[in-house]
Amino acid sequence: MSRNVIRAHSVAEAYLYLLVQSCPTCKHGALEPDPPVLAEDAASIKMTAACRNCSMCEEYHFEVDGPVYPVDPLSDTGPINSTGQKSQIIDVVQWISLANLLVETGESTPDKTEQRWRKYRAAQCLDEALRFFPADSEVPEESAFFTEKSRDTFRDHPQRFTRERVLALRAKLPAVGVESRVSKGESKRRSWWKFWN
Repeated sequence: MSRNVIRAHSVAEAYLYLLVQSCPTCKHGALEPDPPVLAEDAASIKMTAACRNCSMCEEYHFEVDGPVYPVDPLSDTGPINSTGQKSQIIDVVQWISLANLLVETGESTPDKTEQRWRKYRAAQCLDEALRFFPADSEVPEESAFFTEKSRDTFRDHPQRFTRERVLALRAKLPAVGVESRVSKGESKRRSWWKFWN
């Protein structure tokens, strides 16, 4: 069991962080996190994530900015990051990958409210990615890549990570309003973390 505490801006960012991690055991499988729960100290959250490849389970502990309680981020209307700071745990390539994942899984669900919510979260992910672009640059800063895998992805496909492309993707997604409709409960829905069901 991992006892390292990871600092996140929100419960949503903590969950999204696990979605872009590879299994620490087999190094290949994607993680499938369980819903967040309060840790024993009641000042942080913990999540158990299972590898989709080797089934190894690991427990992760997070300190988060803002309210510390186990939320269903589908009905929680808070932002991923309410600070002016860049993420310290999810890099630019991972944010863009998360946005693509949310849009793709949203398109495959028949629930219109869930589709809108995932597009709204995807928009938030792209907003987080844009924090890594210097004001006068079309490409992310060097420090925007936290892993060798992300650096390799950028080197192999730099056209996917230009400011112009990220802004074009962002323009196709909702800006405001979706969160209030979702929070009013337009329809019954599954928990948002159950992407794969």
